[in-house]
Amino acid sequence: MANSTAKEDKVGFCLDWIKRIQNDMSTLESNRQDALNYFHAKELGNEIKGRSQVVTSVLSDTINWVMPSMLKLFAGGDDVTTLSPRGPEDVEGVANLNELVNYQLKVKNKWFIVFHDWLQEACLMKVGVVKYQWNKDTRRVKKVYEDLTDAEYLAKITEISRSNNMEVETHSEVLIQEESFDPMTLTKIPAIKSHNLTVIYTIEEESPLIEAVPVEEVGFPLNTRDIESCRFFYHRVRLDGWEVKKKYGEKTFKKIEDLKNGEGTDVSDVITQQRYQDLGGTAFLYDKNDDKYTLYECFYPDKDTGEPRIIVICGTEIAKDEENFYGKPTFRIITPFKLAHRVTGQSFFDILKQLHDIDTQLLRQTLDNIYFTNNGRYIVDDTRVEIDDFLNNNIPGGVIRGDPTAVQALVPPTLQPWAFSLAERIKKDTEYRSGVPRAWAGIGTSLNKTFRGQAQQVSQASQRIEMMASLIAEMGVAPLIKDIVDMNIMFLKKKTAIRTVNNWVEINPDNIACQYDITVNVGIGVTSKDQIVAQMQQLLGIYGQISKSGVPVVTAQNVYKAMKELVKAMGFRNTNDFVTDPKQIETVTNLVKLVIMRLQQNGIQDPELMQAIQAVMALQGGGQADTGTFPGQNTPEMPTVEAQPMNPSMTPDGGGYFA
Repeated sequence: MANSTAKEDKVGFCLDWIKRIQNDMSTLESNRQDALNYFHAKELGNEIKGRSQVVTSVLSDTINWVMPSMLKLFAGGDDVTTLSPRGPEDVEGVANLNELVNYQLKVKNKWFIVFHDWLQEACLMKVGVVKYQWNKDTRRVKKVYEDLTDAEYLAKITEISRSNNMEVETHSEVLIQEESFDPMTLTKIPAIKSHNLTVIYTIEEESPLIEAVPVEEVGFPLNTRDIESCRFFYHRVRLDGWEVKKKYGEKTFKKIEDLKNGEGTDVSDVITQQRYQDLGGTAFLYDKNDDKYTLYECFYPDKDTGEPRIIVICGTEIAKDEENFYGKPTFRIITPFKLAHRVTGQSFFDILKQLHDIDTQLLRQTLDNIYFTNNGRYIVDDTRVEIDDFLNNNIPGGVIRGDPTAVQALVPPTLQPWAFSLAERIKKDTEYRSGVPRAWAGIGTSLNKTFRGQAQQVSQASQRIEMMASLIAEMGVAPLIKDIVDMNIMFLKKKTAIRTVNNWVEINPDNIACQYDITVNVGIGVTSKDQIVAQMQQLLGIYGQISKSGVPVVTAQNVYKAMKELVKAMGFRNTNDFVTDPKQIETVTNLVKLVIMRLQQNGIQDPELMQAIQAVMALQGGGQADTGTFPGQNTPEMPTVEAQPMNPSMTPDGGGYFA
């Protein structure tokens, strides 16, 4: 009885919160419906029959021009974020984590699509929501081996017996040659068989799963400051019957079925069913049209202990009740224009709705005037004019019988210049409010015909968008990366091999627990790759001038780092194919000199070995080393070329590349 009461208390607690949140969000739902209608340029409901009913696309145009630049910032680069170690002991772990997290986002999850949906819903619906969770995926792959010899069959069986992820499904033998007797040697010749083998490979993978969640499927108190302090968060999930069985078991599914069919006759069941009558009745747990069950994943801290809990309910039945090992709701929320002390802010719809309406009405009035000008209205005396001719014979060469003075045209009013000025004013106000200038779309104005003028206009107008980028980075992307790192530290159990540009990196779960800082290089002050290329070229030129002056402030490592950033900004990830670490060149050079010194000390002369050493030096990009000469060997002089700012000499002397 105590367990039954505890269950009713938990279900009642969750249902009360769901009802309260849905009531509070009713106005928000209406706002989102209007936003969708405006985004798709649907009719506004105030159309007049016979008049223009066109709807402008101010809202969708603005959002669709914001999206590419934001996607380029957050999903267009090779690395989503950068993790920086806090101490020397964290360097290796952070390097592994950095590769692992970017691999999981880019390869294991469709980061571009996820961020696209996340951002678009935020721009349109006030908030965008992503859900993260640790996902274990098990796949069974069937492979058939045919015509195996006895030796091959035994080898495969031995391999299977030693493996934990392989099993034999079927095995059959085909007799090729029967057993026989050799009269010459008086021995039996064994039969020759071939084997057909079907093997099942079990492939287990585990990694974070990131998915964008439709905003209408989640609920939380509107006064929530951040996801960590959220008092109650629910996610409405719709599953087929087999999915409920697979995820929560046959027993739980049977209870949900009984609840759906109204087979609970106990008084307590009748009382608990009344709890969700005002939430939609039976439809609250089951959709007859789609044959899907509705479950609510509820995240909240225990009211007595503060322990984070996850409870999954379907109607009044609990499918899962356990501690939330993540410590908080597994969601991240972003908003384009944040309101202070609230996770829910303003959308582009809130900012542009009035301008969208005014622009639509101006366009309708203009089109109506053009319609009336080209297809005018007339006053006709039908006693003096053949009205059928007037209505039906309005064609080139047509004849209208009657008195011309019996027809009088109604001249529509002329469009005033201020109407066009007002239309331009609306366009400018749209730019000011949204922060999206027309120059982004390649459309300049008469005031800014030059590239410099348009670039300045874009820079000034886009500050609001850059602020939004910084906000999204702080609210959503950086915390999401931290959540992914935490999940790897908590749940990753197997070694993971990741293919990078230049080599394989093996991630050991024991070597990723470390201290780190997350850097998201977006927002105010961000520069384009073209600007980075220009800046790096200028920096290399400055290095050259400093080196000529003899001031020892530029080293080979400084130049190497600048060159790497230049190559990366040009779009090449495999920087090692373009620049070589001077430390590597110096190490090889010292080794070569040591080998040659030992050869000379021992009086060993080997021209072929010397040629091989010179070839190694050439591959390292370090030029000719001072390898000395053997008796009878002449070394040609190398012409000296004065170093240029953008043509540095490649001598790794430790004092810089510029000689």
